Amino acid sequence: MAIVRKKEGKSEMDIAGTPYYIAPEVLSYTYGKECDIWSLGVCIYQLLTSKMPFNGRDQDGLFKKIKSGKFDMPESFSPDLKDLISRMIEVNPKKRITADEIVNHVWMTKNLHQCDHNDDDHHHHSEEIVNNLKKYRG
Repeated sequence: MAIVRKKEGKSEMDIAGTPYYIAPEVLSYTYGKECDIWSLGVCIYQLLTSKMPFNGRDQDGLFKKIKSGKFDMPESFSPDLKDLISRMIEVNPKKRITADEIVNHVWMTKNLHQCDHNDDDHHHHSEEIVNNLKKYRG
């Protein structure tokens, strides 16, 4: 989590915490609760891939990538997961998925049910995602 303050009389930012989770609208000092959905989307992406969706050589480079909203979606993600993540990490906060929509999203509801059959062709998630979750530290 990052705390962003506009420095008195300057256009610089004072950041406490990690900037990787900052929603683009926070960088413009105009934001609401939708920025938490962005940060949660970044957290989910990180947990499932063991990497961040946005990286930069420096803070300015990172912020430029965040503002663009462009990141690589792993092929191992199911279409439902890709839809959820892309709707959470949406640059326009007015188009971003809401918390209620997340809870009711098909990826969330479908994966809450335990698999009670042994069908080799049926997978709730990929082995790669499970391995990334196991590798995650900190």
